[in-house]
Amino acid sequence: MKHKPGKPDIVAVLMGGPSSEREVSIQSGRNIAATLRSAGVDAREVVVAPDATFDLPEGTTRAFIALHGAFGEDGQIQRILEQRRIPHTGNRPHACARAFDKVASKNRLVAEGVPTAPAAFFRNHLAPSETPIPHIPAPLPLVVKPARQGSSVGVTVVRDEAAWPDAIRAAFALGDTILAETYIPGRELTVSIVNGEALPILEIFAPDGNYDYYAKYTPGASHHAPAELPPDLAEAIRKTALRTARALDCLALGRVDLRLRPDGAFFVLELNNIPGFTATSLLPDAARAAGWSPEETCLRILSAAR
Repeated sequence: MKHKPGKPDIVAVLMGGPSSEREVSIQSGRNIAATLRSAGVDAREVVVAPDATFDLPEGTTRAFIALHGAFGEDGQIQRILEQRRIPHTGNRPHACARAFDKVASKNRLVAEGVPTAPAAFFRNHLAPSETPIPHIPAPLPLVVKPARQGSSVGVTVVRDEAAWPDAIRAAFALGDTILAETYIPGRELTVSIVNGEALPILEIFAPDGNYDYYAKYTPGASHHAPAELPPDLAEAIRKTALRTARALDCLALGRVDLRLRPDGAFFVLELNNIPGFTATSLLPDAARAAGWSPEETCLRILSAAR
């Protein structure tokens, strides 16, 4: 259901929520709401409580989702909005759920022939204090991460055996399924997707090559810029980003993160289906590189709400 011409258009910008990314989400949401208002949209800020409860303004016609992490990116809020018959930005609930689950999404990408780092999966249904420490499944370094978290929360690059147990415990503390992924040396790249269009590739420069939560959201801790790449390689990477979004049914909105090895081979790490809109976020800068203003970017995303 799209907004009907002639009917007052009230857009609820949903932010906050119960995840570990609550404060970042509020930053994103406030930026989006302010940008939409500057474009003439009646945008209302809706801060979702830590227990995931929220009330929509009376007469809400559309929702712009700015909820990062669990509840926002895993299909829950999308499902609730669809039950309430409120068109929303981004992807369908099933697609969000699959993209957010690193095991499900990696299995899908492998099945679709998308290049992605090899990984082993581990599950633990015991209490965190009883976490079993599995054998190291492949040569180090490995990247250990929880299956269902965002913004690099709980991620550890394990470079020596002594660090393996703590990395496993840290990841299992955030969920019962984790993965250990082959570390890909090289350059960190990202491609934002808006309405099926791949925006210019950005390269991320982070301390020690570790684009963790601190590096992502602390001004000055990292920086990014349009990637300098041979045209043929850049085109191949953008096409692979679109293949990733298509495989995960996330063409409406997303950001595909990749690593580019020195030998020119590249690998998809994951797709984030609710990219950030903070002062240090990547998608807004990719949109600027494409020649879009912040207002145009938000309006393009909003126009596809369904």
